[in-house]
Order: sequence, then structure tokens, then C-alpha cells
Amino acid sequence: MLTSSAVPIGVAADVVEVHEIRTAISYWMQKRPCTDGISLCREASKLADVYGEMIATGLDTVSRDSMKAETLGYLREALDL
Repeated sequence: MLTSSAVPIGVAADVVEVHEIRTAISYWMQKRPCTDGISLCREASKLADVYGEMIATGLDTVSRDSMKAETLGYLREALDL
């Protein structure tokens, strides 16, 4: 489960904001578009799982430590971190 940070949005490097997740999903959707018109590529799908949980629980930020290493790698590549 994702955990929210008490740190204000955009302040700490160890926090990921919801708009960063959206940006990363868009990056992967452009880089690896679906071939069947329905599916997301693995990278976008993993990030969408985090995004969906953030939206469902009302979180604006999550700790990088709460993300799986694979998903964090996709985020870093998309945002060129």
C-alpha cells in the first residue's frame, strides 16, 4: 500500500507527486504505444497501478520508498532522473 508524506508537495526529493506519475505514464504511452488499442505497455501499466491507488485514496504525493524498484525505475527513466 502507498503511504502519504507529510512533506508539502514538491518540497522533498523522496516524494513523488501525482502529476509526475501522469507525466511518466504519458511518456511510456508515447514511447511504447499499445498495439491492440486497449492495453498499456508494462511500464505504463506499473505506473498506472500507483496512479490509480493515489487517486482512489486521495493522495497527492507518495514516498519513493513505497514504490517497487521496477516501477521507480520506469518513473526515473520517464522523468530523466
